[in-house]
Amino acid sequence: MSFSSTSRPIFTIETISSAISLVKISVRVPRTSNTGQEIIPNARLGNLSLSLLIRGGMIAAHRQTRCGYPCIRLRVVAAVGRPNSVDWEPLRARLELGWWPGVGLLVLAGAGVVVVAVILAGGRSSETPLQGARAPARPATAAPAPSNDAAEACAPSAAGPSGEATLFDKLSKGATRDNPDFDVSFTAGVSDHGARAHADLSLEMHVPGGDVAPKAFSVLLPKEWNITPGCAIPLGLAIGSLRWDVLLGRQGNPCNEPAPLIFRMVNASTNTSDTVDFRDADGNGTPDFAEDKDHTGRPDVIEKYPAFLNRMFPGRQPLRRTAGLFTYVNPPVLAQSLAFKDLDGTAGTTLVFLLQDLGDPEAVAGKSGFSDYCTPFEFRMTDSGATYSGAPLYTNPPAGRYQIILTAFGERDADGDGIENGLDTCPFDKNVGNPRVKGDGDADQDGLDAACDPNDFEANPDQDSDGYLNRDDICPLVKADDSSTQKDTDGDQIGDECDTSGKGPNVPDGDVPLAIQAAEVNIH
Repeated sequence: MSFSSTSRPIFTIETISSAISLVKISVRVPRTSNTGQEIIPNARLGNLSLSLLIRGGMIAAHRQTRCGYPCIRLRVVAAVGRPNSVDWEPLRARLELGWWPGVGLLVLAGAGVVVVAVILAGGRSSETPLQGARAPARPATAAPAPSNDAAEACAPSAAGPSGEATLFDKLSKGATRDNPDFDVSFTAGVSDHGARAHADLSLEMHVPGGDVAPKAFSVLLPKEWNITPGCAIPLGLAIGSLRWDVLLGRQGNPCNEPAPLIFRMVNASTNTSDTVDFRDADGNGTPDFAEDKDHTGRPDVIEKYPAFLNRMFPGRQPLRRTAGLFTYVNPPVLAQSLAFKDLDGTAGTTLVFLLQDLGDPEAVAGKSGFSDYCTPFEFRMTDSGATYSGAPLYTNPPAGRYQIILTAFGERDADGDGIENGLDTCPFDKNVGNPRVKGDGDADQDGLDAACDPNDFEANPDQDSDGYLNRDDICPLVKADDSSTQKDTDGDQIGDECDTSGKGPNVPDGDVPLAIQAAEVNIH
């Protein structure tokens, strides 16, 4: 950095290869657009104005000033690759700061930091990533919460009873606690325990291997916790991270493939009347939720509300929804978090977590990209307490001790063999082997356990010839009249054609395991 003795001081920040540079700032910016569209249009901070075209590569701030009065002028440029001199041609942009030299000396270092921060924050907030990484920490108390009037202006009313049963209402009927095959642990915490802090919220849930998998679960936050509604947050803004560790079975193989599903969760639409189908309704080979039909750079599931959510929570509109996609299989895996205010009269905010369309009464088995989903299961979520710019997303309650409560429902097990119906190819016969182990109780390794395989020494991966592999088929021994779908009227993961040995196709077979756990958080 150098200043001349004339009345026109010179400020230089260079990003050149020379090691002689007195000040060297290099910022790597990921490619954010294939077309190089402007992603930081006229960002302003006080009397500082920045307009920048980013194509990927280096960002450099470099020289110099020509003013009719003592001032400091700073030009910010972007280019692909490294410049070979300080006089290289910028793609676009000029940033001007007018100060007297004395003031400039005092704020010069701070100004450089602000410039870089504006660039980085602007680039991040405009992204809509499809798969996740843990979001960097945000300032916990950097900005005051928005006024109640502003938040309430766009927030939906409480999600009270609508006369139609929700997914949780249906699972609650006949649910039993203390099931030895559904051992659930739960923890919760915040990044800042100060009252009224905008702290990150972290939740963890674990189910050991060999237990039945969770069907659905929710977390109840006390009513004193303030949550900024989704309508007050920019659509597509990354506001959390989620990791789902499970075992998967794919392409007819046993359920033993470790699957760390990692999502970067972004704010998504809560408009329940503007929906998108989870399935490939238009028949173009890509599920509708993963498409970008309006070419905004965001998957449609971000800008539209999944239609199956209206079947799972009819007549209820969430206060906020986040969604993330992870390309583990094709199509990508979808994770969602929904926040319902006072759901069906429950005081507080109910956070619901969903993977794919699990729980949809109209879901088609075998169409989720994987055939089986089983334990060990671990769920870890962090919701940011504030945006990168410090705008609040969560606000801690007043000082006190609070209980955060998990309610988890497990999958049904009709024959009581410890293997849930969705994983059990012989749901009414106790299995000989373990479907997580290749060839165990399945000598011909065709996916059918010996308990119900007509010939366990002659492999037939599609026993009923309906186009679904045995492990993808919720009725592997009887072909449905309509092979384009797999009908399961009572939602117990046993296809209607096979659901004859128990209570029939209209009454679910097997009790629902229920676990309720509480985690205490102290605010001071």
